[in-house]
Amino acid sequence: MKLRTRHNSIRLRLTQREVALFLEEGVIAEQIDFGFPPGQSFRYEVRTSSDAIGMSARFENGCVSVLVPMAQARNWSLSDQVGIEGLQSIGDGTNLAILIEKDWACLKPRVGEDESDNYVHPLASTAMC
Repeated sequence: MKLRTRHNSIRLRLTQREVALFLEEGVIAEQIDFGFPPGQSFRYEVRTSSDAIGMSARFENGCVSVLVPMAQARNWSLSDQVGIEGLQSIGDGTNLAILIEKDWACLKPRVGEDESDNYVHPLASTAMC
């Protein structure tokens, strides 16, 4: 799973295997360990929620959690829909934009990138090599 952040926005991209695991287990997570001192890590996850009305995110104890209503997660996982998105009010008329997408393979291969589990890019058949 890839995480991209930019001024009040969170964007997560999941491979085919990760989408299947998310559907099956209701959670997919990654952790970045920083080494010294021990225990210094950053975690991010996407979880289904039976209580959630819309998508939301929170940050607690070094972990970014994105919550997705169970029905929305299921519909997205089982369809050709590329992404799901939501807005979370964070006060003063400001929002946090949340986007979860199926990760497409790049049109041109990149050295050192394993994209074997990514979704086939819809323009792949028209790409020039």
